[in-house]
Amino acid sequence: MMMLQKILLPTDFGRSSEDALNWAVTLAKIFNSEIILVHVLPDDTNLEMAMDTMMLRKTAHNHLKDIRKKIRRNWIKTADPIIVKGSPFDWIVQLADSFDVNLILMGSGDKESEDKFKLGITANKVARKSTKPVWVIKQGELSPIKKILCPVDFSTPSFRALKNGIHLARRFEAELMVLNIVEPLNEKLTGLDLEFAKAVEIISKIQHSHYPLFLKKFDFHNVNWSKESCRGEPFTEILKVISKQSSNLLVMGTTGKTERSKILIGSVTEKVIREVPCSFITMNSEDVIKLRIEKEIKGLESSLKHTTQILEHGFAK
Repeated sequence: MMMLQKILLPTDFGRSSEDALNWAVTLAKIFNSEIILVHVLPDDTNLEMAMDTMMLRKTAHNHLKDIRKKIRRNWIKTADPIIVKGSPFDWIVQLADSFDVNLILMGSGDKESEDKFKLGITANKVARKSTKPVWVIKQGELSPIKKILCPVDFSTPSFRALKNGIHLARRFEAELMVLNIVEPLNEKLTGLDLEFAKAVEIISKIQHSHYPLFLKKFDFHNVNWSKESCRGEPFTEILKVISKQSSNLLVMGTTGKTERSKILIGSVTEKVIREVPCSFITMNSEDVIKLRIEKEIKGLESSLKHTTQILEHGFAK
């Protein structure tokens, strides 16, 4: 049975936070999840601002109380809301780790539709730097998930992204497109040695040949999926495909642990999430969807080990 046990839901009571709440309720119903509500107050030491903070805390408490009622009306588990003061980014990341959540689900920030950069500062930082998976809901995004795009570059983060993208596509009965982009490196080598340019072209062809081998590692049963490959700047091509296919969810890996992967993966992700017109999920080192049986198997293995020791030492009777 799939498991999305805990969802951390930060809210600033804005329009995009309302959309995030609706999606959190939808996911919690599907996966029987617990929702953890949090609101971060501004950190001000000024006495006058401190008085304002007391009023803000009271107002926030009332808002969170209403949100919790809405969640509980759907028979979803949720504890007392959390109100803290300080940096929203720091608290969101810290609480996600403390509660060991499966997912941080948050609004993109209240942006106008004509804004080129459609992502708020806090959502941007959390999506790029959190070790936990982050699902950012774009303002006004209420339609069901019908088309999912998952770019891959054969790295560990993109492997994880596609694995989770497949689970989500299957669960929401959505179309899944897997996209691999080969950068035209030879076009950047104008004026360099011709043999070197040919060598780069050969490397590009090898990368292209890895695509089907990479896809063979996944189980696509009961998933309506397709694969695409193109040449170009990854950031530009991803946005083009989203626009062309009318994708309403992007699933991407973020930075790896090495400096090289931070440059190759992180820079693309950072550019894309700033301008992408749809909701998106970023993943670093953890899965959104986990198997409940994984924990059960670990428990069984532990019990088996102890039982074997009992038998070996003649304590069975």
